[in-house]
Amino acid sequence: MRARTHEEVKEAIELHYKMLNLLADMSTLPNGSIMNYNSSGGGKTSEHPGGKRPSGDLRSVYDIFKARWDGCRALPDARECIKAAEDELDHWRRSKAKPNSETQQQLYRRVVRVGEGWLDRECAASLRLTMATVHAARAAHDRDAAKGLPLKGADATELLRRGNTFRYVSGVMNKSTAAVFKAARKRAA
Repeated sequence: MRARTHEEVKEAIELHYKMLNLLADMSTLPNGSIMNYNSSGGGKTSEHPGGKRPSGDLRSVYDIFKARWDGCRALPDARECIKAAEDELDHWRRSKAKPNSETQQQLYRRVVRVGEGWLDRECAASLRLTMATVHAARAAHDRDAAKGLPLKGADATELLRRGNTFRYVSGVMNKSTAAVFKAARKRAA
């Protein structure tokens, strides 16, 4: 970018730092969608033998505006580039989806309601949560952490009948493994 006077040099420096800040903000934006290049579908080409290329511009917003900024040769071009970058960044910020407004209590109730009888792994995968969240929700509602079944009124033999191990039942009932084994043997006799 060419500047002739002291004011133009000063403005060019300010515009440069402004664009650096905009580019730093743009570097955090997501870049397109994910596509499997090695798909088993058709569309094989000599350039991409594994599958089809994604459609659209493959460059990130950062790359597009960085190239545009590098191509600026005069102050009016730089001002226009910065204005376009600000508009694009504002568009990205305004178009963001609203975060899920589900509270922790609502989430826990949903985990308990939907995941009853499911293994903790299955419940976490289907609800897109971590296993720790599933365990915490089940513990908060006095449920079996492994399958989400109610613990209220369940004794050691009932938990063992559900397919849990002695070690797991002893942890849930807060008893030793020997005590759980003894109670189960007494109940079976």
